[in-house]
Formats: sequence, structure tokens, C-alpha cells
Amino acid sequence: MTQRTKNAIVQQNMAIENDKLKYELGIITISSEASLSIPKILKDFSFSIDKEEEVKHLTLAYKINKFSEGFFSVLYISTENADSIAKLNNALELNKEVLRFIIIKHQDIKPREVRQVIPKSTTDNIKEIKLEAKPKTVDLRKEVLSNEALEKKLEEILK
Repeated sequence: MTQRTKNAIVQQNMAIENDKLKYELGIITISSEASLSIPKILKDFSFSIDKEEEVKHLTLAYKINKFSEGFFSVLYISTENADSIAKLNNALELNKEVLRFIIIKHQDIKPREVRQVIPKSTTDNIKEIKLEAKPKTVDLRKEVLSNEALEKKLEEILK
């Protein structure tokens, strides 16, 4: 096989991979055994499981259908058929072992490039400035007005 045909095959596989609709399924079940039955349900509706996270036991904040505890799991799934998501939604709603679930459309987001900011060295640019404290002086030589002079000034102002 030549390099050109290998590249063509890789591009075809990438095109097939891009045609798949990717979803994230978060689900709370009543037991760990019920959590293990979810992949079978997904395969019945032509979903493929890309990634499966560990099932975690959790205490619920409030009771759901008289249950105060549940088992939470997250599955990253994909399908080629857009109609199968509605069928899966109906099947999970009717399943008595499923307390809650959410299906979110998953998008591969490329991480942003992080720019590193290098701070300027502040110690290089510091100049020594010597400030001399000047005591405040109060000029005591101001004119001292007599009562008569004050009264005259007030009369002028009030006119």
C-alpha cells in the first residue's frame, strides 16, 4: 500500500467519525446492577459507547420516587442515526430503574492556547527618590482685626 492510499483511508475514517452524532448521557439509577444494564439498552438503539466513567454511589439531596440514594454514571455515546436519540429518551423514561437522566449533545472543543505573561521586573525600574519632609509653617503675622473693623466688613457684605 502506498502512502497516498493510506492517507485516503485515514481521511475516509475521519469522515465517518465526523458523521457520528456525539452525546453525553448522565444517569441516576436505583442500583448498581441497573447501571450495568444501561450499555445493553444503548446497543439496542444503535449507540456506541466511546467512554464510560465509573459508577458512583451518592446520597440524593431530596427523594426521587421514594429513593434517597442512587448510582450516578456518565457515558459518552455516539450514533449515526438522529432518530435513535428520541427512542432512547422514551426508553429511559419508561424504565423503572432509572431515577433521572440527561442527554447532552457533546462537542469536541479544542483547548485554547494559554499565553504566558511574563511580568516586567519592578525592581529594575525603581529610582530612588528622596523626599524631604517640610514642616508646615503658619504665618502668625496676619492682620488682627478689631471688632469695629469686623462690623464694617459685615455691613459691606450684607449690602
